[in-house]
Amino acid sequence: MDAKRYNNIKLGIGIGKAIFSFVVLLLFVLLGYSLLLENYISSFVENKYLIFLGFILITGIASSVLFAQDITWSISTIYQIKLLVSGFGKILKVLWLHL
Repeated sequence: MDAKRYNNIKLGIGIGKAIFSFVVLLLFVLLGYSLLLENYISSFVENKYLIFLGFILITGIASSVLFAQDITWSISTIYQIKLLVSGFGKILKVLWLHL
């Protein structure tokens, strides 16, 4: 039963993260921040390819900071440890009863 609950929590976190990232990306484009970022990069570089690479680099860094995996990793790791400890405790109890 715990594994099913863990999978449901993991699925819920994944869906919530996807919805949040979609909304942030949509706002980034609709509010014109993507055009501002392109104009800012083009003030330093003239080549369209380098502008594209700069855009990808800056948005990649921003998204990795904004959508850090540490939160979901921490929640899932804590829950896995809880499952492991409870399973280990049950094994010890069974072993103790059979001695």
